[in-house]
Amino acid sequence: MNKTPIRSHYDEIDILRGLAILMVLCYHSILVFPVNLHEITWCKSLHSFLWMIEMPLFFLVSGFCFSYPPARGDTDEHGGALPAGSRSNLLARDVKPRMISYGSYILKKCKRILIPHVVFCGFDILMRILPTGLVNQTGDASTLLKEFFLFGGSDWFLWTLFVLLLIFPLFHRIFSKGILGKEIVILIVCLLYFLRDFLPNVLLLSTAAEFLPYFFIGYMIRYSGAYETVRQNLVHPGVVVIAFLSDLLFGMMAFRLQNGQPLLWFEVPMLTRLSGRIEDILGFLIAMNSAVLALKLADLILRGPDPFIRYLDKDENPLVDKSNNRIFGFFSNCSRYSLQMYLLDGYALVVTRTILVSVLGITNPVVIILGNFILDTAIVLVISKYIIDKVKLFRFLCGLG
Repeated sequence: MNKTPIRSHYDEIDILRGLAILMVLCYHSILVFPVNLHEITWCKSLHSFLWMIEMPLFFLVSGFCFSYPPARGDTDEHGGALPAGSRSNLLARDVKPRMISYGSYILKKCKRILIPHVVFCGFDILMRILPTGLVNQTGDASTLLKEFFLFGGSDWFLWTLFVLLLIFPLFHRIFSKGILGKEIVILIVCLLYFLRDFLPNVLLLSTAAEFLPYFFIGYMIRYSGAYETVRQNLVHPGVVVIAFLSDLLFGMMAFRLQNGQPLLWFEVPMLTRLSGRIEDILGFLIAMNSAVLALKLADLILRGPDPFIRYLDKDENPLVDKSNNRIFGFFSNCSRYSLQMYLLDGYALVVTRTILVSVLGITNPVVIILGNFILDTAIVLVISKYIIDKVKLFRFLCGLG
């Protein structure tokens, strides 16, 4: 593929991250307490489908934003805006970022990820040991602390991302050592993924191996130097239609396996024995096809109210004023505050589900899911933007930087 310059910031990546956090909020809105919506078939299927695409998309975006050693002003895994002076017109193979030590790199990740992980897991433990009756799963302090130190606690996503960021600089170094280095890293990523069941889940190592391929694919797409070509091909209408139809087919097959039914509507002994691996492959294909659909949606959003208007000219200058594109502005906010929205989600959900189910007595699953999702999104976004972002201490504790 033709090499293209690596830009410091891509607006469509902001939209993808915003989509991912909104899917997480919707996923959590399908309650198991105080009413169990998973007993309803379509709710359970929606819950399973969101799980197969939300976190893979998050890790795909995180891999795309990975930078080590980071260039001055590079995006981090949560993709903040970058200084214009950091933009490079060099090809991918010519990028020479400013060198920093591994210790400085880890310190930055601790500030952005580990500190909010510890703070909010501490709040979660406190909520579970106090007799408030607001949470579903309670426990004693010693068990919950053991779960936190050995298995990441309640915010497993942050710890898994932190583990990947700890080890990925080594992958990055090996990957940069020519064709052989690239082949070695690809082989290691594949082996870790397929052998993850044999890895201990202490420190969520097996979970990190499960999401490593998505992180690695995002990393490769950006640093191949062919991202623009890949993006243009993926948003082609023919590719989008194929991805949509494939998602429908693979989704039906995956749900059949999850419900203990034959994969092909009739029994094939060999496929039955391999059902676990087949389900893994189907989940991976669903995640990647859904990423294509999400990228197409991001492309449409960037084009503004009129989808026939190109968003950028040949010099990458905007043709549509971002300030007039309110949909883009909404997703940009969701992207900027995605980590904080994720951290606050559980606490906001306690409020919304208590009001909707326990106080108002609503039983319609559609109303419960939509009500929780809309109210939850509004609460966490407003708190993140107008409270956390305005107080330096809150910014530090919540990893806003």
